[in-house]
Formats: sequence, structure tokens, C-alpha cells
Amino acid sequence: MLTEPGPRPSFAPSNWPGWLTVALLWLLAQSPPALVRFLSHPLGWLMRVAMGSRRKVAQRNLRRCFPELNEAQIQRQLKASFVFLAKAVFETAWTWARQRSRIAQMGELRGMEHMIAARRDGRGILCVSLHNTCMIIGASIMGAELKRQGIYSAGINRPLKDPV
Repeated sequence: MLTEPGPRPSFAPSNWPGWLTVALLWLLAQSPPALVRFLSHPLGWLMRVAMGSRRKVAQRNLRRCFPELNEAQIQRQLKASFVFLAKAVFETAWTWARQRSRIAQMGELRGMEHMIAARRDGRGILCVSLHNTCMIIGASIMGAELKRQGIYSAGINRPLKDPV
């Protein structure tokens, strides 16, 4: 059963890191798409350098999935994947801190009538998706529409595991 969120944390010094994170996400959410396209390259580079264990996992996965690629091609794919990861940071901030009307303009829902009918008939709904950047925005749009219909939803994901 879903419940409403509890009270906001106080502004006590012990909560300052959380409040700074919220402020940073709000600031990132104000970024227009053109700025995101520009900033995602240097941020992607920084993430690729700083996230060594995730970089190694990505390299290993690319080598396993694309054995026909040479090392230069693997490195190009790796760089591109971290650029997309950087874009996901901004897109996640958009879904958390932007006006719903602005988010709704970023995508189009199709087939929602099937989900709404299923819930009205008392049936459950399970949506399974890979986790890519457009899924973050799509899930936000879908969740807002379900809520507008009086249907509450929740998203879950499996946390990343550190490589062994």
C-alpha cells in the first residue's frame, strides 16, 4: 500500500548534505535541453574518470556484447555511454523538479486506456522496462497521468552491485 510522504526534514546541519543535493538537482532541472547537450560531454568525461569501477564494468560488458569491435571502437562506445549517463542526470532532475506541464511536452503516451481499464477492473499492472534515459521521462509522464486518473503507482529498481 502506498502512503503519502512524511514531513520534510529540518534545516539542521545534519541535513545540509541532503538539502544541498536537492538544491543542486533543482538547479540542474532549470537547464534547457541545449545546455544539457553541451554540458553532457564534459560531465560524461568527468563521470567516466571518477567512476572507475562502473567504467570497468561497462568496458567488460561492451567487450562481451560486441566481440567484433576493436579497442578504439569499444572506447568510443564507452565514451558515448557516459555522455548518455550524464544526460540521464539532467533528465532525472527534470522529472523531479520541473513543472509537470513541461515534462508532459517531452513525450507522448499511447495505450494508457488499457492500463486504466485494467485498474478499473481491479487487475494489477506490471510494467517492465530497461533503464535508459528516455524511460525516466516516460515513467514520469505515465505516473502523472495515472495519478490524474486516481491510480497511484510506484517505481522500483534493483540497485547496482559493485563488481566482484
